Amino acid sequence: MDEIALYAEVLTAVAISERPLTLVELDNALGLSASAIC
Repeated sequence: MDEIALYAEVLTAVAISERPLTLVELDNALGLSASAIC
């Protein structure tokens, strides 16, 4: 179920965007912080 919730968050972010999302925007949609990305 967690994977489905994450997928839904990404789909929602994509649906409201008027352009392709950047990697940072995708990370934000997934609830990832900059410090978690290495």
